[in-house]
Amino acid sequence: MLRYGCTNRERHKAAHDRHLAEGRRLLRDLETSPDGHASRMYDWWKGWSVAHVVAEDIEFGLFLKAVSASGA
Repeated sequence: MLRYGCTNRERHKAAHDRHLAEGRRLLRDLETSPDGHASRMYDWWKGWSVAHVVAEDIEFGLFLKAVSASGA
């Protein structure tokens, strides 16, 4: 079970890294965007980031609770 958790954590880290790269791209676009599209996209990205981190923390907390309950 612990191996699954590590694999899952690695998958989350890869998704997080891709997400950060998207955020950096959006920040670059903010500097050059004459309309408000990049700004709206950045606001969406920021909101999604917070929700994703909270969900990931809850998922990892549930995983740790399951591991401790199983006595592993």
